[in-house]
Amino acid sequence: LIRMNQPKRLSNQQFHIKLCADLGVRSSFGMQSKTQIDASIILNAHSEGRGMQSTVRSLSLAMDQALDSSLTLELIVVLDRPDQLTKKYAEQNLPVLISDKIPVTVKEVDFGDLSMSRNFGINLARGEYVAAVDADDLFSHNLITASVATLKKYDKSVAVHPEYILSFDGHDEIFHTPNSTDANFDKTSLVEYNYWKIGRAHV
Repeated sequence: LIRMNQPKRLSNQQFHIKLCADLGVRSSFGMQSKTQIDASIILNAHSEGRGMQSTVRSLSLAMDQALDSSLTLELIVVLDRPDQLTKKYAEQNLPVLISDKIPVTVKEVDFGDLSMSRNFGINLARGEYVAAVDADDLFSHNLITASVATLKKYDKSVAVHPEYILSFDGHDEIFHTPNSTDANFDKTSLVEYNYWKIGRAHV
């Protein structure tokens, strides 16, 4: 998660660097105050079909816990060149799994580019914080709640990310994600490697 002190429109390269922890930035919206929504969840999908089911269920549990912690949320689903099964699932099945306390917006785009799709979702977002997630990930139940709680401890723009990532289904690994403020962290390595996005289960 990143606190938004910068302008909301980012280039694709800026977006990729600033959202390397998967959780991102904020914008204002419409007639409502941005304080009315704490976090916007941007879910990007392409051709996952019903494979999105596990992702949506885990995300739903995380969102339910956030609601129990008195956070207000919205879910924005961005379908980039989706196949028919993915589009049908997102429009018909997905909303049923999400609490009726959370507004769900589904948009279809024709970018063929994940960064542009995420930027599109961010520009629609109405929360103070934005989380950019993928339709083939799984999430721990406390991901949103813990991320927002951590962000509120800072007065400056920071990104928070899961402490551990579990990779499975072809490559089994438990990976401890490094903190970019650690003395041994090499920022130049971000040019070729994303430390925070190697697995499919975020804890």
